[in-house]
Amino acid sequence: MKCWTKYTNHIFGIVKCKSRARDVLFWIGMGQDIEDKVKACGLCAQHQSLNAKEPMLMPEIPERPWSKVATDLFEYQKQHYLLVVRLLLKVQKL
Repeated sequence: MKCWTKYTNHIFGIVKCKSRARDVLFWIGMGQDIEDKVKACGLCAQHQSLNAKEPMLMPEIPERPWSKVATDLFEYQKQHYLLVVRLLLKVQKL
């Protein structure tokens, strides 16, 4: 079991650790062994709380049409264009 630790840095979490280990190693029950090892690691538990997902921020709803726009410059068939798009937000009711 010790050999896989040189290929993975298990403070990145179970999924990343499994992915990196699968690139170079395989044994029967490897996924479960890696999960057990990462769950038992104190350093992993310490870093896991630092990687908590942040709540999704809702953008503010425009008060008037065309009050929020997005722009992009692009080239098509050797012509340059400026694209301006009105941002629309639909609020879903729960």
